[in-house]
Amino acid sequence: MSSDQDPLLIKRYASRRLYNTETSDYVTLDDIASFIRDGREVKIIDLKTGDDLTRQYLLQIIAEHESRGENVLPVDVLTDLVRSYTNQAHSMVPQFLAASFEMLRESQSKVMENLGQMPNPMKTMPGFEAMQAQQEAFLKAMMSGWGQAAASTAPKPEKAEDKESELDDIKKQGQMVETAGRITLWGIEVFQAIAEERSISLAARRLGASPSSVSQQLSNLENALGVVLIDRSARPLGLSPAGELFRRRAGAILDEADQARAELALSDFSRLSRFRLGVIEDFEADITPLMLSEMAGDLSSTRFLLETGPSHQLAEQLDMRALDMIVAAEMGPAPDWAERHPLMEEPFVAVVPKGEAGGLDALRERPFIQYSPRHYMGRVIADHLTREGLALDARLELDSYHAIMALVAAGAGWTILTPLGVLRAHRFVDKADILPLPMAPLSRRISLTVRAGMLGEMPAQVAMRMKAVLEETLIAPACARYPALGQAMRVL
Repeated sequence: MSSDQDPLLIKRYASRRLYNTETSDYVTLDDIASFIRDGREVKIIDLKTGDDLTRQYLLQIIAEHESRGENVLPVDVLTDLVRSYTNQAHSMVPQFLAASFEMLRESQSKVMENLGQMPNPMKTMPGFEAMQAQQEAFLKAMMSGWGQAAASTAPKPEKAEDKESELDDIKKQGQMVETAGRITLWGIEVFQAIAEERSISLAARRLGASPSSVSQQLSNLENALGVVLIDRSARPLGLSPAGELFRRRAGAILDEADQARAELALSDFSRLSRFRLGVIEDFEADITPLMLSEMAGDLSSTRFLLETGPSHQLAEQLDMRALDMIVAAEMGPAPDWAERHPLMEEPFVAVVPKGEAGGLDALRERPFIQYSPRHYMGRVIADHLTREGLALDARLELDSYHAIMALVAAGAGWTILTPLGVLRAHRFVDKADILPLPMAPLSRRISLTVRAGMLGEMPAQVAMRMKAVLEETLIAPACARYPALGQAMRVL
């Protein structure tokens, strides 16, 4: 079958991914089928061995279409094809089918050409063009496969020269993308994410991009700098010596870019295109929706991305620039780069089954249901018990407020939580009592934190609004329900 264009060369890497050498990106079987439907010949080879895999992949495309119900091959034909592999007709079948389909293709072309020169009422029928295109694509795929089978005795193509890695091969082609050779902020941000996550897939998830585009941006940056930044042979990925050196500069570059972006937006925050907010799970049902609603009203053209989770995870994401603002529990002094706005303080309390005594001696006799030390709050509780010299029977360790409160309500033991944690499991609130700790008091502070100087007066304004919402929505109702809290739960 002749063509005005050379076949589109697709390379299969060791990872079995398929790489389009013309557009320098990865493609799927559906993409290849689309190229064929558009009239383009394709050639698929193995990068390492140079073996021609076109026939194998074209048959796979046909099989997938058939499995999806897009049936073109009758069962009788498929049965005869299977039989042809086990009898003497095997040597004749490829040539016979190739000749038959070539004749059918030429006949179809002539018929279509003649039809195109006369009025055809079928052309106005919905789906006529799609049906015609499907027929042509099927013939193209079948002819390509059988034509190569008939010529299976031809010499194999020369093997491609072994490359050290897929990305080295891509770079040598010089066809990455139009940004190749340039150092871009996006490329630096991608590098920083990979360096911190030690994984391309995790970096892609964090950045909201595809792994292939993240990998390509990293290669672009390495090409522009003329060095290798990431050791791709290590698991997890590691930094090369040049990568370690560049990482120090990358952080400073991104900080300057953030500062410039913030300064440009200071006069009008409604220009912000994206705002990434992290809030602890304790506020998920009551405070977060109100907070988002108010901010969305002020920043009508801004796209909001919300992340909920434990305080230590949100703090890490803010440190890595994956979030712009967090509302979380304080974990020691604020870092040098952080701007902190205190919101509220709440005590840790003993939570016991309804009507039970809360004295230390009585509690020692009961199983202690421990909030998991895998979370920062759990470590705070465990450290406080150690300082107080208390060794409790902590046979149960959980990280879910609801699960802990369900066990307490069922009389399985007692626990130490904060009022916010108790109220979050509202189903069980009426079956448990909140009592002061039968030991030295312990409390935590919740603050709003951003990177210093990045958002001007906005964090202070948001914190002021949040305090009013916290007082009205959470603190006043909690203190009315549990008078023993007194002033220990308060707005700061």
